[in-house]
Amino acid sequence: MSERKSMIIINPVAGTRNRKLSGEQIRSWLDANHIKCEMAFTQYRGHGAKLANEAIGAGYTHFMVVGGDGTLNEVARVLIGKPELSLGIVPRGSGNGLARHLKLPSNPQMALRIAFGEKTMAMDVGFLNDQPFFSVAGIGFDAKVAHTFAGMRGRGLKNYIRAVLKNFPSYKPGEYKIKLQEQTMSTKALMISFANSNQFGNNTSLSPNASLNDGLIDLCIMKKPDIVSAIAVSPLLFIKKLDRTKYLKIIRTSEATIELSLPAWAHIDGDPFALDRHVVVLKTMPGAIQIHIK
Repeated sequence: MSERKSMIIINPVAGTRNRKLSGEQIRSWLDANHIKCEMAFTQYRGHGAKLANEAIGAGYTHFMVVGGDGTLNEVARVLIGKPELSLGIVPRGSGNGLARHLKLPSNPQMALRIAFGEKTMAMDVGFLNDQPFFSVAGIGFDAKVAHTFAGMRGRGLKNYIRAVLKNFPSYKPGEYKIKLQEQTMSTKALMISFANSNQFGNNTSLSPNASLNDGLIDLCIMKKPDIVSAIAVSPLLFIKKLDRTKYLKIIRTSEATIELSLPAWAHIDGDPFALDRHVVVLKTMPGAIQIHIK
């Protein structure tokens, strides 16, 4: 095994109550397996990036995130374009999109073994207005739902469904002008998602054939079905067949520019924010980060 200096960054409040993993449990596993590794805990939003930056300055080369997609994004963005650094994932969030795509185990001990292993993959990174995403980003309805979900007490699929049901009836589709490398189109859509992974969160999928290492992002244009049709097609999201319906169009691309009207919501790996400009630019950086895999 090559020499490396390891750091685990833990979000102590990530996930549902029964999915939390304490520092004591991790330290016990490290000691039992005779592994030398430092631990740090996030204390506020964005703290993961600060901790990772400080660790890189101190000579750390191997990072693990214990948390959800948000914490993962904070740490991973600091490692972009640094092939000498690697990142492992111990999924403890509510969605765990990237971990699910990679088929990483939910069992923390098994996930730790993979994170401390030698097998890595050079993974693509997407950028939405220069902000990196690793699993999925989006504009429109899914971002508005993410905003509602973020303000709810508790996590999990049930609360996410409540957020969807609260917003769907009154949500008006947006008008979008999409400029691709070889075409321009105007469309009305419920939402536009940008899928680097094949996961939409909670083991659902808009784009089941999305790849982490093909240099492309699946641009998913979702039309708004009527209430009856929405009830009929919603199970297809869970069995990863929504892409076979007339409501979803997928375009595989390395870059795109989308014009829209404000106000509008966007999200980066499930982290919602209000857009402050009417143009969204999608870009891709192939093989930009080394991820530990099975």
